[in-house]
Amino acid sequence: MAAAADELSGLKFGLSQFSATDTSGRPRFSDGENLAGDYPAVALVLGERDDVGQGHLYISSTRVIWLKDGQPDQGYFATFPTITMHAISQEPQPCIYAQLEPCGSNSQDEENGEEEELYPEIRFIPSDANKLQDIFENLCQCAALNPDPVDEDDSDGGEFFYNEDEVLNGVGAENRAALLDHFDAMLDDSDQHELEEVIIRYFWCMFVS
Repeated sequence: MAAAADELSGLKFGLSQFSATDTSGRPRFSDGENLAGDYPAVALVLGERDDVGQGHLYISSTRVIWLKDGQPDQGYFATFPTITMHAISQEPQPCIYAQLEPCGSNSQDEENGEEEELYPEIRFIPSDANKLQDIFENLCQCAALNPDPVDEDDSDGGEFFYNEDEVLNGVGAENRAALLDHFDAMLDDSDQHELEEVIIRYFWCMFVS
């Protein structure tokens, strides 16, 4: 029952089930898919507090895969085009924070009565925080290999990544306000504090498609 609950939770957060492992419990990759990095002892947290447990994180050229320790046939993956944003975060502890594409759940906007898309949030928390930068860089590099299809009507210019060092070198009030406006439509009011934490800590840069 616990395994079924974990699977349901992951699917609700926009992740896909992954069980294609070899006899050693490692992922079997598709033709043309290359491993960029693998990291043991990484916890997966769904939303604010749904801790799925410890596992092994794999970053390939096309997707991110997480396999639960002791149960490698019970894992999740997300392809890079479905990851709308990722960041190094220090809240509530050092982790990789990511948002995924909406998976059909909507929230009612009390002000105007319109439905808003909810962007699921997940966190990867390595037991060794020194691995965060390496994980982040691999995510950026592999995301750049999988750009979204060009949309002529999209004036945003692409996906964004965030890095703490750049923001600490100086994000002015004007830039911060612009970022808040950009993501305000993506998060509901209950997530505003999380949004501000991300914007304050991480400057944004566009990947080169």
